[in-house]
Amino acid sequence: MFFKSTQTAIVLLSLTIIGCDDQSPRQLDQTPYTYKTPDNLSDGITVAPAVEQGITNSHLVELVNAIRQGTIVGVDSILLAMDGELILEEYFAGWQRDDRHDLRSATKSITALLLSIGFEQGILSPQDSVYNHFYPYYGYGANWAPIKENILLQHFMDMSSGLDCDDYNEESPGNESKMARHRDWVRFILDLEVRYKANERFAYCTGGVQVTARMLEDASGSSLRDFAARYLFLPLGIDDYQWSTTGSGRTEASGHIFLRPRDMLKLGLLLDGEGMWHDRRVITSAFVDKLHNPRFNFYGDFWWHQTFTSDEALFPDTHAIFSAGNGGQHIFVFSELHVVLVLTASNYNQASVAYGIIKNYLLPAVYGL
Repeated sequence: MFFKSTQTAIVLLSLTIIGCDDQSPRQLDQTPYTYKTPDNLSDGITVAPAVEQGITNSHLVELVNAIRQGTIVGVDSILLAMDGELILEEYFAGWQRDDRHDLRSATKSITALLLSIGFEQGILSPQDSVYNHFYPYYGYGANWAPIKENILLQHFMDMSSGLDCDDYNEESPGNESKMARHRDWVRFILDLEVRYKANERFAYCTGGVQVTARMLEDASGSSLRDFAARYLFLPLGIDDYQWSTTGSGRTEASGHIFLRPRDMLKLGLLLDGEGMWHDRRVITSAFVDKLHNPRFNFYGDFWWHQTFTSDEALFPDTHAIFSAGNGGQHIFVFSELHVVLVLTASNYNQASVAYGIIKNYLLPAVYGL
């Protein structure tokens, strides 16, 4: 499936793939907002007043009031950092700083960072043949075809394996809803028929993420959760999280990690810092650079891409990489501006409000309009 525009992409990716969420009416807050500098918690995040980054308080007040009063619906938290400093942190509808939010499919982007660490350690490669790796576990499996030997780990990271798996098509044999009925998700995906040549077409396949994570677990000898704790979360000081497991007891690499918004921000700051967290290298700069050169212009390595444009040419075209989960869970990294935006929301099964926030509030504020 190809998107006609990146704006279409951000709308579609936030729609439901599986499941339904009961959304209770939200209580609006009509109290006028007064800007305040975020709290310094000595958690590795530097804070600063917005004016020190050239952002007038009125821009942020307008944005927060729009969320409070329901002009922008369903937002649970918003955090904004510029040049590595947190300048806005607000929570809504009863959500608080220490509440962990289900990231849904934004989890996939975290799995990508873990895979990059495995690549740097030399325990696996994006060029590894997926079926050669799993032959000792499953043999040839169902629907075997020699062309499957050409499917690489990288193809799964780009959603271009060519297997008959498309979460945007309910009739697809590999659709996430069908996979969820099976205990072994990896075997389910590997047994699918080949529909296209690998690296030829984009088709969003949640199960493919689980395949890549299993390869990392096999290579490292540890669960994905334990690998993350040691090599990603510990260096960043992330110690309060929850991560769901599949029916077979493996970490669910494709969704349902629960993180606090400030910890989501740390991941964005890590990428904005070219893989450095303060003075420690966590992700290679080569992988961060690769994230900015995706296989498809809107997706690559489990991260989405968007170029934001102004209809009135008020600001220049501005590119971001971002994670995205159903309901509106996002980490946006605008590397050229050194801006990181974190959003959590409860707009399940609906289009994300992120595009409007960025286009109508964030970028005009950053460009001083």
